[in-house]
Amino acid sequence: MRHLARSRRLGVKTGHRVALLRNLLRGLVRDGRIRTTVARAKVLRPYVEKIVTRLKDPTVANVRHVYALVNDRDAVYSLTHDVAPKFKSRTGGYLRILKLAQARPGDNADMALVEWVDEGLVEKGLEQRFAASTKLAKDAKKTAKKASAKKAKEAGDESAEDSKKAEKKSKKAPAKKAKKSK
Repeated sequence: MRHLARSRRLGVKTGHRVALLRNLLRGLVRDGRIRTTVARAKVLRPYVEKIVTRLKDPTVANVRHVYALVNDRDAVYSLTHDVAPKFKSRTGGYLRILKLAQARPGDNADMALVEWVDEGLVEKGLEQRFAASTKLAKDAKKTAKKASAKKAKEAGDESAEDSKKAEKKSKKAPAKKAKKSK
């Protein structure tokens, strides 16, 4: 008999729940810490712990099995090479769930912070997240600069372009004359 074999359903259908757990796991692997509801955190814990336990022995079969569950190459690679080796000597309890004092404003749901027990993984994830956000900010500045240059060009700043073209021609012209004289 399969008494009490069901897990929490979270009020969604199976496909949605599977996708939700995959996305939570990806966020946890990428950032080292995620903020979610307490109910989702409690469902996430056994899902992640079974995966990490399997990857402590990273055979081809185990990695393929985890890839079938997670379906994200980067997350499986990170789990296999960064996360699982850190917990090699640990028998379980890879996640920490911290209940937050403030509930979610919209529906008053209890919120929790889910993070790895190993502080090195949390710090590494936060560093990567900070580096990614600064990179996005730099990229945004570059695109804004290009857009302003394009607007200036459209607004009639053609005289600057003409002067640049004239400079290029003047630089090329002596070189051509030198070649002809040889």
